[in-house]
Amino acid sequence: MEETAINQYGGKRQGSGRKKGTNKRLKTFKIDNDLAIYLETQVGNQNAFVNMILRSYKEKSEALIKKIDKILEQEK
Repeated sequence: MEETAINQYGGKRQGSGRKKGTNKRLKTFKIDNDLAIYLETQVGNQNAFVNMILRSYKEKSEALIKKIDKILEQEK
């Protein structure tokens, strides 16, 4: 009996099933009414928009933390 390599992630037919890649998780948040209205009326892809905003904030926060750590090291 010969074992075959499986190049897919689930599904019976070739090419079917969920492809390997970025994992997504469903989260529920409460946001202010004005922000909800903005998302619903001004933003096309709300998921992509929220991901973009969070990634931007995360990058800026990490850069700021590195700068603070560098300053603290210089003061020692």
